[in-house]
Amino acid sequence: MDAVVEVIELRKHYGVSAGLFRRQSLAAVDGVSLAVRSGETLGVVGESGSGKSTLGRCLLRLEEPSAGRVVFRGTDLMLLPGDRLRALRRHMQMVFQDPADSLNPRMTAGQTVMEPMALHGLAHGAAARQRAVELFGMVGLSDAHLDRYPHQLSGGQQQRVAIARALAPQPDFIVLDEPTSALDVSIQAQLLNLLRDLQKRLGLSYLFISHDLSVVQYMANHVAVMYLGRIIEEGPTQDLFADPRHPYTRALLSAVPVDSPGEHTQRIVLRGEPPSPLDAPRGCSFAPRCPWALQRCYAEPQTLQPSGADRLAACWRSAAGEIDWTRPEHVEPEA
Repeated sequence: MDAVVEVIELRKHYGVSAGLFRRQSLAAVDGVSLAVRSGETLGVVGESGSGKSTLGRCLLRLEEPSAGRVVFRGTDLMLLPGDRLRALRRHMQMVFQDPADSLNPRMTAGQTVMEPMALHGLAHGAAARQRAVELFGMVGLSDAHLDRYPHQLSGGQQQRVAIARALAPQPDFIVLDEPTSALDVSIQAQLLNLLRDLQKRLGLSYLFISHDLSVVQYMANHVAVMYLGRIIEEGPTQDLFADPRHPYTRALLSAVPVDSPGEHTQRIVLRGEPPSPLDAPRGCSFAPRCPWALQRCYAEPQTLQPSGADRLAACWRSAAGEIDWTRPEHVEPEA
């Protein structure tokens, strides 16, 4: 299946103060490559601070990447001047995590949805309002919501307005950045079902960013796991959840709550905290916390390597087929 979006060695580094007259480079996204296939959902998961949201913003050039390429249907976004990028952006939209912060409090819900239509010359006046009514119906809102301001709507209604706004310019691809994490569980389920229904009806492709593995398992066809700005495992959702090939992925999955009180999983408790991106380890960034680390892991960074059919993992043990998940064999780094 053809890719709608291809990301090639994308990097985003920030300059941060390290004391008087000193600056350091913080690698928020560090050499990420991935592809979103037409009509499918790629889930991106990882801990807070792993670089997921920065990746989504850089992918749309809402933030300028430091290096790398983003190719949308054959067009390299990094090479486009501002006017051509704005014209192409109608095909690429984003739904943000907090709907209250993403909506203009001085604009009604209807004005919010009609604005991108006018911006891209798709509809004006009565035609734009009629299209807004149609979009509100698609996302489960009534005509009465058109003239309400964001503070007059619930969190779930605000996010439905944000989804309608993203659909207004008729995009092919949408970045969904934790779109349900700020909502109650019952509302989350409704919105996830809505997003899946819209994808089927409109043929949309999604990049779905979340820290909630259960949500990603429900939404995504393919999953990429991020740790400290890098992709450390990637594969089809069903295969990755059934047989994770990277120790970090296995640790994340062991923390997912079980469905039944009588069901038990062996929790993998990681040591310490993720390293600072200002002082990343020389080898594998996960090695200081990994229950299966080797001396090699501290010295040599591992890139994504094939680990079975349509699977990739950045792990020396996984690449060699050496991991016995029942026996952690952590080796301390040599002095």
